[in-house]
Amino acid sequence: MKKASEFKRELYFEDTVKFQKITVQLVQFNLELEKLKTSYEDIKIGDFTNSIFKELISDGINGTELKFSKYLENELSKIKSLPDFMKDDMIERYLDKLDPLKSALAMVKSFRPAVPYTPGVPQLSVEYISYANFSPVFFISDGDEERILEKYCRIYLETKEEKRAYEALSNLCESYKKFLIETDGIRGINYRGLHTLKNFIDDTDSPEIIFTNFKSLLL
Repeated sequence: MKKASEFKRELYFEDTVKFQKITVQLVQFNLELEKLKTSYEDIKIGDFTNSIFKELISDGINGTELKFSKYLENELSKIKSLPDFMKDDMIERYLDKLDPLKSALAMVKSFRPAVPYTPGVPQLSVEYISYANFSPVFFISDGDEERILEKYCRIYLETKEEKRAYEALSNLCESYKKFLIETDGIRGINYRGLHTLKNFIDDTDSPEIIFTNFKSLLL
């Protein structure tokens, strides 16, 4: 017996309006993101890159703190006459220079953009933001756009049953459009929206036209 093929889910709706309302929030992050970039550059242990930015957002300050400590150790090791205990003390004091970076990172991670109330539109998260290494701007990459679309803006048909129900609803919608076209311009039409159909079609498991009420449509 031939095995029934598995249903491959189908995309049937992508909300591009919601997508625009999410991604446009990026500009609200700019001030805090620039402070983070400047704070990192101020400790002078290398260029601020997208990989550094992503590491800060995902793992916090630990990696940068370790990198900064090794940088200080390397620099102080060049001073041969400096005792080890003094080196350790200087490293400890120099680590205080990371405080502005820690503060800037905390502000970025806690920042929540202002979003006019729109049901279903989430706030943009910093995890969807990247930094362009060769053009110093923060942006939403193609990959992150895809992640946003997939998480918030797409609706799929997951089963055969869902697909049949969707197709039936689509047919109903087309029939309703035809009804509007056919009744448009009828003199004396008294149709006032989809909700009034209940006056002309009985709401049962097997709907039928309520013939006694049909004439009232034209009154």
